[in-house]
Amino acid sequence: MGMSAARSLRQRGLRVAVVEREGPAAGSTSRAAGIVSVLTWDEDDALLVKRSAEVYRELATRYPGRFRYHGDGMLTVAQRQETVEAMEPRVRSLKELGLAVEDWTPAQAKERWPHLKMEDARALWYTPGDGQVYGYDYVQVVLEELQGHVDFYFHHPLKEILLEGGDVAGVKAGDAVLRAPRVLLATGVWTRKVLEPLGLTIPIKPYRTQISVWTADEEVRLPILHDLDLGFYWVPDGHKIIFGDGTEHVESDPDQWKDYNDEDFLLSAGERLARRFIFGEEARLQGGWAGLCDATPDRHPLLGAYGPQGLFVAVGFNGFGIMRAPAVGEEAAKLVVGEESFLPKEKYGATRFPSWVDFEIQEGFNVVR
Repeated sequence: MGMSAARSLRQRGLRVAVVEREGPAAGSTSRAAGIVSVLTWDEDDALLVKRSAEVYRELATRYPGRFRYHGDGMLTVAQRQETVEAMEPRVRSLKELGLAVEDWTPAQAKERWPHLKMEDARALWYTPGDGQVYGYDYVQVVLEELQGHVDFYFHHPLKEILLEGGDVAGVKAGDAVLRAPRVLLATGVWTRKVLEPLGLTIPIKPYRTQISVWTADEEVRLPILHDLDLGFYWVPDGHKIIFGDGTEHVESDPDQWKDYNDEDFLLSAGERLARRFIFGEEARLQGGWAGLCDATPDRHPLLGAYGPQGLFVAVGFNGFGIMRAPAVGEEAAKLVVGEESFLPKEKYGATRFPSWVDFEIQEGFNVVR
């Protein structure tokens, strides 16, 4: 989010500095599965994803071999009738926006991708424009694009947000003091800790998710897939399948958490992989990792001014950060320079919750509430 916002702010002619506690894309960005799908919460979110996909396609054209937006669309699967009924109005609203969402049968899916197992599927939706990106690669090409135009302070942990007369005056990061009248926090799971010294509270909870990587003997013929009722997603890439699980429904400490897979998750991942992939039982576990996402009470991001004059946030993406990053960067840039975003404040505004409110962490990558 920080790099996306820096890109958009630079395009507006502002002088920009990016401050990062580690190297580029060293946090959650490099751990994301990178699915980009318009089949998300609502119409506004879908438009964010649509715009982000446009930027990703443009970058893939400009940086061939270094950045990919790839995939054969995404297939979303439902088994239970209650899930189908919950999805139908959402699918209908996206179609009314002119977005490509197709109703498919299991037979159609099996004909297109023979490696699928669809016997128990009740309903399928195919979104042909969906794809996948690698967050690390995205940050690298944006970094190259901004070199010489933006000041980068990598390995400069944020120590203090500077105030003068109650207004933002810059930041102290590492051994650097940077003066600026506006600061945008794209600090994700660390946002509560960053704001605490200012006496500010914000409803963000870090939570842990997991990804495992499986390999098959032959190149897999599969779409990107999201199974709503079995609770997983996968991304095929050559002989590999990147298999992700949803949400750990407990809060994590962003400075002390387990970044490797649980045994129970790996066993469950193998079983669910075999439910949808004909060679799933023979697939070999190659490795995996865990990552952190930042939850909000209503699963919408917090965007805009927050606290003292000159402070802004772009946080709370509930596992959908990569899907929206370029478009959110554009909208955040508008807010920083005092322009209006198309996103309604009652759903996305940073101050729609006046301060901390406790809440239960909900499923991250799941479009059914």
